[in-house]
Amino acid sequence: MILTDSELTELVKQMEGIDRIAVDTEADSLHCYYEKLCLIQLSFGGRDYLIDPLAGLNLSPLADALAQREIVLQGADFDLRLLRRSINFAATRIFDTVIAARLLGIREFSLSALVERFFGVVLTKGPQKANWAHRPLPRYMAEYAMNDTHYLLPLAEKLEEDLRARGRI
Repeated sequence: MILTDSELTELVKQMEGIDRIAVDTEADSLHCYYEKLCLIQLSFGGRDYLIDPLAGLNLSPLADALAQREIVLQGADFDLRLLRRSINFAATRIFDTVIAARLLGIREFSLSALVERFFGVVLTKGPQKANWAHRPLPRYMAEYAMNDTHYLLPLAEKLEEDLRARGRI
């Protein structure tokens, strides 16, 4: 879990040379009137990362670094709005796995359905509606959150391959 500005600086350095990053967010929208960004998940370079926005980090360097890259999201609309409002992030290049799946005619396009279809892995959906503002974050919630981006980059590659094959890229 990235909890300090120095850890975030190191993470941003690791993004150098990386063009595509999987991104997801968690908020506390089911538990309070004014939702807030509670967790940012990233996957790139074969690793998964959790960033804690509630730790008082300066997230501007992260927003700047992500804006220079293509980001892969599952159902991008909520995440993009939350990131814009919370850290003033505006994406420049996006690959949305839901849109890609729908362009391929896939009828079950939730992340769990797509991961099972393409990788044969069944994801657990336990803490989906949990209060993500509680700290410390329990291990099972951290693992759930990391799975939200862990499969996104290879999933995007498979979907792109199928889109190209059908002339729908």
